[in-house]
Amino acid sequence: MSDIKRIGIIGAGLHGISALRRLSQNENFKIKCFERNFDLGGTWLYTDQIKEDIYGRPITSAIYHNLRTVTPGPLNEIDDYPLDKYGLPCFMTHQQVLQYLNWIVDDSDYEN
Repeated sequence: MSDIKRIGIIGAGLHGISALRRLSQNENFKIKCFERNFDLGGTWLYTDQIKEDIYGRPITSAIYHNLRTVTPGPLNEIDDYPLDKYGLPCFMTHQQVLQYLNWIVDDSDYEN
């Protein structure tokens, strides 16, 4: 019997990627991240078009085009990825949050 635990993370937004990063440090976990959208980013993946998820259901953005975060950047940082390392402001646009998440994933060895 294997000691490997299978873990599912729902959503590839800020918290999902943070959980993925933390849990992937344990070699006893086999992790799969599920995102209903067409790419990572969760809420921060803005589009003004209606897309369909993998089941054909409509997906619309829960944010608007000019949205900025209302919480200070340090509260949204993921360990070892300080915002100032990437030249990001304290209150980011949704584009900046999405870019930040992509930098973290690109810097990692997560499998699809």
